[in-house]
Amino acid sequence: MADQALKWNEKNYLIFLDELKSYSDEKYRVFNEQLMPGTKNTLGIRVPVLRDIAKKIAKDDAAGFLAVPKGVHYEEILLEGLVIGYAKLELSDFLRRINQYAGKVNNWALCDVAVSTWKQIGKQLSLFWDTVLQMVKDENPWINRVGIIIMLDYYLTPKWIEKVFDTVEQIKCDAYYVRMAIAWLLATAAAKEREKTLKYLKSCQLDIEILKMTAQKMRDSRRVMDEDKRWITSFVNRKI
Repeated sequence: MADQALKWNEKNYLIFLDELKSYSDEKYRVFNEQLMPGTKNTLGIRVPVLRDIAKKIAKDDAAGFLAVPKGVHYEEILLEGLVIGYAKLELSDFLRRINQYAGKVNNWALCDVAVSTWKQIGKQLSLFWDTVLQMVKDENPWINRVGIIIMLDYYLTPKWIEKVFDTVEQIKCDAYYVRMAIAWLLATAAAKEREKTLKYLKSCQLDIEILKMTAQKMRDSRRVMDEDKRWITSFVNRKI
């Protein structure tokens, strides 16, 4: 990215987009699209590069960048999500923008990578909880996933963990990436809040497919204890 900050308007955004394309890596583009089935319009820019660009934009003129119309490239959308996270936005503006961004998500990476930067949520958990509940009840499965990943990243704490479990029970979406997000959340919870998570899993009403996914995620995790990996495997096998 150029050393001098652009004055954001449609003309200069196109100049920026041309420069952004210079970071493209064709082999990475092909590889990345294989990880995100159905995703098109990718440039093949690695996430660390996008993070560095987003941090500079957030520091220079986040409001100007967020206001300018964007194109359809995956990287353009992701940059918006990253800038939202890195910028110092007022609470109401931040809330409005994460909701707008959630509506643009159409693959797991646009969700997971962006949400990981939304640190403002972790500082004011109570203020964002209603937004999370609205997201997981939305008809759009990708918005559901955004809500789940927000819970995974910020709400797996002693105070909030049981509310998270109650919320997970209410999610009825059959979309693969929603169900896998639930499994990932539970595997992460097993590492962070072990006793409460194991207690929940023993009595939960989740269907067997989500439990299978959870077992696999727990086995894949280096943070989950070996005895818990053995237990979840045996527990799921007994339910089949």
